[in-house]
Amino acid sequence: MFFSYNWAKIFIMSKTIFILSGPAGVGKTTIWHKISHRVPHIAKIITTTSREMRSGEINGVDYYFLSHTDFEAKIAA
Repeated sequence: MFFSYNWAKIFIMSKTIFILSGPAGVGKTTIWHKISHRVPHIAKIITTTSREMRSGEINGVDYYFLSHTDFEAKIAA
């Protein structure tokens, strides 16, 4: 089983911070969808990127999409 009931119970009871990180294209979104369907009340933060939006992505839902210039300006602020 990809994500066992015991792990789901730990997430619910411990208020665990779970970081899912990896290079583009390795399946982070797929893993997130599997976890979010098995763990009630899990929340996802929306991160910001300067890359181009992919087909099916929605600004403010999947990522906050900024131009490279705007992205660098926010880092410098």
